[in-house]
Amino acid sequence: MASRKEQKEAARQQRLAAQQEAASRAARTRRIQILGGAVVVAVAVVVVAIALSAGGGKAVNVNSPEAKTAQTHVNGLLAGIPQSGETLGKPSAPVTITEYGDLECSVCDVLATPTSFTNPESEQGSGWLDKLITDYVRPGKAKLVYKSLETASSLNPDKSAFMQQQVAAYAAGLQGKGWNYIELMYNEQGHEATNYVTESYLEGLAKQIPGLNFKKWMADRKLASLKREINAQNQQGITVSQGGSTPTLVISGPKGVANAIIGLPQKGYSAYVSAINSVQ
Repeated sequence: MASRKEQKEAARQQRLAAQQEAASRAARTRRIQILGGAVVVAVAVVVVAIALSAGGGKAVNVNSPEAKTAQTHVNGLLAGIPQSGETLGKPSAPVTITEYGDLECSVCDVLATPTSFTNPESEQGSGWLDKLITDYVRPGKAKLVYKSLETASSLNPDKSAFMQQQVAAYAAGLQGKGWNYIELMYNEQGHEATNYVTESYLEGLAKQIPGLNFKKWMADRKLASLKREINAQNQQGITVSQGGSTPTLVISGPKGVANAIIGLPQKGYSAYVSAINSVQ
């Protein structure tokens, strides 16, 4: 019987393989180059993680040009759209788009960021999530729900990072600012498999959100109820994503639930449109 460590490594390899298969050519070039074999990947990831984590994470400079660009983009994207917890959009919207994500996942930020953005892994943003928000969420045709699924964060040398970053977003959600935090982190990620998710980084993101009560946000991050919610969603997400792969989008509506879209679909944005049309 495989040990817990072996099971976890096997699950991680399955996640990477699923992401590689589903991703578009631009987003998967880097992964194709590094996926030479399971043992090689395991060794390489450990070596890279140790080397890159030695420098630690950097705090977000809220006055940097990059941060200002992210703030402007996110504020414009979400302006005027109602939020409640981790839900973006009108509660009565007939279609629900549920994203299982990990805020450190470099493939998730390819989905979430505009085409003008390039992440630390040299992958260009797709603009697809922005378009879903513009085309469907803003006009009230769909609502977008974020749920937690640990994938890339498992490579972080700091094993508490996943819970820390998810709780930070959910605490912002208690003030109707959850998607502001989610989008800002996707737009200001550090390099995957490094320990950039420090307290100063998390606080730096919060300070970029207009109208967020920082003192309340700090207090709400201690709520045990948020951790229970995240743990429950993580277990659910492992099943929905067929073993643990992010992003996984589940689209449901009056006519039922479409097949989960795992990773980045090769058909691009049209894959989401087809799924939405099938459940309306």
